[in-house]
Amino acid sequence: MRRMVLPRRAIFVFPCLVMLLVFLYSIPVLASKDPMLEMTVIRGDFLIHICKKYLENPKAWPEVAKLNGLKNPHRIYPGQRLMIPVKWLRGVPLSCDVTFLKGDVRVRKESTGPWISLQLGDRVTQGSGVQTGRESSVELRFEEGTTLFLRPGTLLSIEMAQKKGVGHILREYVVEIGKVLARIRKATGAETRDRIQTPSAVASARGTEFRVSVDSEGATRSEVLKGMIEVGAMNQTVELREDEGTWVKRGEPPASPRKLLPPPTPVDLKPLYKRVPFHLALGPIVGASRFRVTVAANQEDKDLLKEKLVQPGERVEIADLPDGLYYLFTQSVDEIGLEGPLSEPFSLKVRVNPLPPFIQAPPSDTEFRERSIEIRWLKVEDAASYHIQVADDAGFTLLREEKRDVQGEFYKTGELDYRTYYFRVRSVAKDGYEGEWSPTVRFSVIPPPPSPPLEKPETGEKTIQLRWRPPEGIRHFHFQMARDQTFREVLIDAEVQQPSIVIPKPEIPGFYYVRTSSIDPKGYEGDFSAPQSFEIKPPPPPNLEKPDVRPGGVHIQWSSVSEGMSYHLQIARDEGFQAVFLDQRTDQLVRVLKKPDPGTYYVRLSSINSKGYAGEFSKPQSFEIKPPPPPQLERPQIGKKTIQLRWSSPEEARSYHLQLARDPDFQTIVTDQKVQATRIELWRPEAPGIYYVRVSSVDEAEHEGPFSGVELFEIKERFPYTLLGVGAGLLGTIGLILLLGL
Repeated sequence: MRRMVLPRRAIFVFPCLVMLLVFLYSIPVLASKDPMLEMTVIRGDFLIHICKKYLENPKAWPEVAKLNGLKNPHRIYPGQRLMIPVKWLRGVPLSCDVTFLKGDVRVRKESTGPWISLQLGDRVTQGSGVQTGRESSVELRFEEGTTLFLRPGTLLSIEMAQKKGVGHILREYVVEIGKVLARIRKATGAETRDRIQTPSAVASARGTEFRVSVDSEGATRSEVLKGMIEVGAMNQTVELREDEGTWVKRGEPPASPRKLLPPPTPVDLKPLYKRVPFHLALGPIVGASRFRVTVAANQEDKDLLKEKLVQPGERVEIADLPDGLYYLFTQSVDEIGLEGPLSEPFSLKVRVNPLPPFIQAPPSDTEFRERSIEIRWLKVEDAASYHIQVADDAGFTLLREEKRDVQGEFYKTGELDYRTYYFRVRSVAKDGYEGEWSPTVRFSVIPPPPSPPLEKPETGEKTIQLRWRPPEGIRHFHFQMARDQTFREVLIDAEVQQPSIVIPKPEIPGFYYVRTSSIDPKGYEGDFSAPQSFEIKPPPPPNLEKPDVRPGGVHIQWSSVSEGMSYHLQIARDEGFQAVFLDQRTDQLVRVLKKPDPGTYYVRLSSINSKGYAGEFSKPQSFEIKPPPPPQLERPQIGKKTIQLRWSSPEEARSYHLQLARDPDFQTIVTDQKVQATRIELWRPEAPGIYYVRVSSVDEAEHEGPFSGVELFEIKERFPYTLLGVGAGLLGTIGLILLLGL
């Protein structure tokens, strides 16, 4: 081939012009609507080189030659025009972002790769698969604005998403099962073509909004909401315009386009629902076999919370919705399953909280004897206060009591007349919103049985009998005995079947109070009677006899006035019993004490019953302990070597205390000793002078009495006889020494 030589400027500019000059052509002989790129050959071009540079598959040059009718693919001429399908061109991969996600949505990057969780904001690329789980959905958005919204249970693969050349965007998807809402946006300065393939059909679109769904049997349903699409299967194609749809079974051509049914309108929608579940009715639509009702958290019907299919005429139940603002959407479904356009969003406001309180007490149809009734209910978490009503009628038109801003979970009525009443309560939120009323509780106030008048108690030795006059028709009574008039400390609480009771006589001294009430045959109890009282006096003191002071001790004896008593004995040195030296409890009627020190003593006793309660002390009795009298000291008998002392013994004396002194005041004591007998023999003192003697008695308790009168005696000096003896002794000693010396 002879090549033409072009100017250098033309050779330089041509590659740029190739990318800028993009046109869409239709070649009649191809019977294809795929977009084409027209390219002008320049000097030095070869078909193989052009395909290698611009095609996705460089080895497709024979197909390009065949498409352009070239007899010799190796001979092309400058200025010659070549047509190349856009989809054959080398493209730039496009990706999409996750702009909405709810529930369990997974992505698989490769056909054999693992499924991983998809997150909001993630990017999905060409060749990926996306799968939505139950009650899950996802929105994928491409850069130019095209979106794919996958409903629950959908499996979609992005087979191709590329930008070809300068102005062509081609995307191909495969939907295995589920439902996809596609919104195809036209990009500025670019031609877009989207193709969705299912097991039974292919839908192609450019700049439109449509739905494609695939059921479990592989059948495809396509519905156009805006614009136009082509649906092809089995070499046949149908064109769907706005509000048209078609149904394609596996292995069959598309059905003829048919008009989509308009959505039904809710006929009894309320501005606020205070209870769930609630029910809605839908208006009729001719030709509809079912209605699809969805509740979403947004106005775009993306965040679905509830979805139901109902038959025409069937009421829709809406349940399990927390408080909030929702949007209701409706669609009509015809007999072949084509779904019409979505209705406009209907606002659906639910405000269940605060919930109606659960009335805890009283149960309905309770009868009360008291006229002021306390009603309790369980706490409602979101309630700031409560609103109550008490009425004479079930319709609450005749209100007896009404109170708002009730704090706490109870209410006590005022004094009610004897009749039937109705009560209800509702919760009030912090913003002042009042919830639904609770179920009504009915109760009755009936007069109580009259209280029986109590007669004066009959007190016996061991028991107390109480009687009362029974009201007419009453055979059942409630008896109480307490230590106080307010009956805070109840000692006996019994129900009896007769108008009397015999109780053991209390052993604790003090006043006791008794009362009775009537219980009618239905078990309702009336008011208590006015209390009657009786007194249990403490045990009287024993009869204390005069203490008997004997040589062996003090005998204290008494007699008891009651049986089963013990006694509290006290002996003191003073009549006011401030200096108690004996304080003890005894079960005996006599006490023998060792004689205390001399002096006057006082004795008293009190009785103690079996419960340990003591009565008053008896009147004190006194006794006196006297010291033993002094002995009668006789005149001392002075011998040559001893002195004998004698005295007469009093009856109480058991020993004696003897003192011998050199002075009458007994400051210089020579002898001080205890003597058992009534006489003693002492060595005669050597020192001459006058000596003084005295003696005292000591009784059996070692108590010593006063000393006797002082007796004295004189020891005279024996000087002459002493010197003579000393001299004779001295001469004898000298003589003995001389004799031994010789």
